[in-house]
Amino acid sequence: MALGFRRLSIVDLSEKGHQPMLSDDEKITITFNGEIYNFKKIRKELEALGYYFKSNSDTEVILKSYEEWGTEMFPRFDGMFAIALVDLEKQKLILGRDRVGLKPLFYFKNENALVWASEIKSILKNGCIKPEINWNGVYTNFLFQTTLAPETCFQNIFSLEPASFLLFDLNDLTSSKYFYWNFPTEKLENVTEEEAVEKVDKLLSESVKEQLFADVSVTSMMSGGIDSTLITAKAKPFKNDINAFTISYQFSESEVKNASLMAEKINIQHDVKKFLMKRF
Repeated sequence: MALGFRRLSIVDLSEKGHQPMLSDDEKITITFNGEIYNFKKIRKELEALGYYFKSNSDTEVILKSYEEWGTEMFPRFDGMFAIALVDLEKQKLILGRDRVGLKPLFYFKNENALVWASEIKSILKNGCIKPEINWNGVYTNFLFQTTLAPETCFQNIFSLEPASFLLFDLNDLTSSKYFYWNFPTEKLENVTEEEAVEKVDKLLSESVKEQLFADVSVTSMMSGGIDSTLITAKAKPFKNDINAFTISYQFSESEVKNASLMAEKINIQHDVKKFLMKRF
């Protein structure tokens, strides 16, 4: 078995945050793509239980969360993630994905091999895999502008569904799939428009605040539309040095104007980058 990882360092830039990461007894190994936004809260909980941390990374928090709670750790995570965790003692491989599938996780499996990666092109680099078209996946891609998990456009290459994890037995590669979260279905009644606005505003502010933690500079790609403009404005009170940039291209004048007005209003640095389209 081999695990490889190319890291984009965001939290704990030191080598202590490098991956693959091993547990203290070297029986558990993890590679993890994404961010766990509430990792500091979970870390404090684990420290209260007697765990010691060598790094400041969210990767180590996942590792020790598994040591304490096993696969019950997944519902505790607020974030975007694709996790591959090998437990040598239990002879298990666990592949897990975040609640709404923000981070991709693909895998190939036959009687001889199991290969997983964040991108299909990485899987296709494996010499034992012959790429063959899955026409049903191609059809859904044209219909929905994306394939629907677990299918992809390739036969025997699957996408792990959001809010789920796969448990592989390393002895025979048999697997079991589990879902750890569903969209809430309870209905809210007798809520006034004013209460709804206040609640959504509070939740949005909390969500933006949790996603601003990083050991690198944070910037906003502000298009001038409602969503990116609102998120940038919400971020300013929590991160005073945040800045923004906007891509200017043909017919985008109104968007650039709106983005510039917001940047001026909330007093942040704003860079406009022009993109020139040439015909050949």
